[in-house]
Amino acid sequence: MNVLLLVPTALEARPLIRALKLHRQERGRYSRIENQKQVTLIVSGVGLSATEQCLQAVLTDDAPTLFISAGYCGAVNPGLKPGDVLVDARAAAEGFTSTGRIATVPAPVRTPGERAALQLLGVDAVEMEGDAVVRAARERKVPALRIRAVSDTPEDDLTRLIGNLNDLSGWAIARRLLHPGVWPLAWKLARQSRLAGARLAVFLGKMLFPE
Repeated sequence: MNVLLLVPTALEARPLIRALKLHRQERGRYSRIENQKQVTLIVSGVGLSATEQCLQAVLTDDAPTLFISAGYCGAVNPGLKPGDVLVDARAAAEGFTSTGRIATVPAPVRTPGERAALQLLGVDAVEMEGDAVVRAARERKVPALRIRAVSDTPEDDLTRLIGNLNDLSGWAIARRLLHPGVWPLAWKLARQSRLAGARLAVFLGKMLFPE
C-alpha cells in the first residue's frame, strides 16, 4: 500500500510527522515504510493552485494507492467542536465511512453568516485543498479521503485576523498581530489549532500504523 498524505502547511504537518514517525527525505517531504506500507507526507502549500502544482511535481509512475488530504478545517456545522476529526470518504471505495461532508472553498470562510450559508448546502466543514487531491486520485482511479480536524468553529469570526483579503502569508498575519485587539482571537485559535493537530495525529496514527 502506498499512501500519499497532502498537508497544506508545515504547522499542520509537524504533529503528524511526530506521531507517524516519518523520516525527512527533503524539505517538505517525509516518509516511512513498514510492513509493505509506504506513507509519504508532502507539505503542499495553501489553496487549490498550490496543491495542484505540488501534485504535478511529486506524482510519478509509482502512483499512490490512496490519497489523503489532511490538516485543519473550519467548522460550518454548529455541533462541531475544536479538535473534532471529520472523514469525508465520498471519493473512496468501500471500507471507508464518512463522518461529515467537507467542502473545498476558494477563500477563507470568515464570518458566522458565511458559515451559516454553507450549512444550508449540507456542508459540515470547509478547507481549501481537498478538491485538487480528489481530482488527482480520480484521474488515477484510486480512492481519496479528506481527513480534517476542526480548528475554528461557527462562532469564530476570523475577519480581524485574516482581513477582507485572501493573503494568508506569514507576513500578512504578522502585520495584523501588531494590533492588540487581535490577540485574544489569535490566542484562542492557536489553542484550538494545537488541539486539532494533536487529535488529527492520534487519528491518523491509529489508521495508518495501528499497533
